[in-house]
Amino acid sequence: MKAMEKARILCPVDFDMNSLAALDLAHALVRDNGGELYVLHVVPSIALLVTSAIPSLIKHTSHFYFAHLRLDEIARESLHDVDHHLLLRTGRPAEQILDVATELRPQMVVMATHGRSCGPHFVLGSVAEVVIHKSPCPVLTLGKVAKYESERANP
Repeated sequence: MKAMEKARILCPVDFDMNSLAALDLAHALVRDNGGELYVLHVVPSIALLVTSAIPSLIKHTSHFYFAHLRLDEIARESLHDVDHHLLLRTGRPAEQILDVATELRPQMVVMATHGRSCGPHFVLGSVAEVVIHKSPCPVLTLGKVAKYESERANP
């Protein structure tokens, strides 16, 4: 009988409250069930920035540096009790998330949505929508951080 492979969970973050709540959930899943957590942040490529070349390069470099520091901080403060890997990519977020999901073949992607409620319908954020429709694995989305946080505080 072949030994079971360690579970891998990919969690893209953009450092807002929703994505950090999704990271919290992904962390708990890995901690409670074993496996590895891959935390991904995508810095927009210079081509995606609309200003002139020098300011764009400065903005891109500072964003990349900030992202690197923030990922390290999150790992140090919150992920020390699980096997984790920090990934920093440049490009379009949905494309990079899908590329990493294809490369790593995780069992699941856990990510936040930035959707809006439109009357009786809920509209997903564009990145989450693309990832849900094109992902090679299941995608667990998390929205409404306030609800998640209140349930966590009062189990």
